[in-house]
Amino acid sequence: MVTVRLPVRHALHSALLDTIRPDCLCLTADVNPATRRLPRYSSMLATRLGTPQSWDEYLWDVIRHLVRFDELMASEFTTPDRHFFVDLSASGSFANFLKHGYAPAFRGAAAINQFGDNAGTVRRLHDELIRLDSA
Repeated sequence: MVTVRLPVRHALHSALLDTIRPDCLCLTADVNPATRRLPRYSSMLATRLGTPQSWDEYLWDVIRHLVRFDELMASEFTTPDRHFFVDLSASGSFANFLKHGYAPAFRGAAAINQFGDNAGTVRRLHDELIRLDSA
């Protein structure tokens, strides 16, 4: 199992969050992601994500429940060379999981740099995606 220490001040994915559930549900009550062309996957459910009955409940569950990243990778991405992952998290934890637990078979990059220079990070991501698209 791959683990990465996250640079956060508060517990995530645990019962320690239960007291803030009502506040979180209020913040996400109006979330309704647009129709997508690319598939979405959930590391909480460890499978491809359909359309949840309630996005606010789903988003709460993502914050509250365990991340099943290893299960997701094993069940949904059996041909690593066909995929490139883009990490949209603020901490880059997904890209770190790939780098330290799955590289070089799995490729991916972060879109946000927690240490600054987001413009440079996005530029490098863009260049990598262009390179892969033209290969």
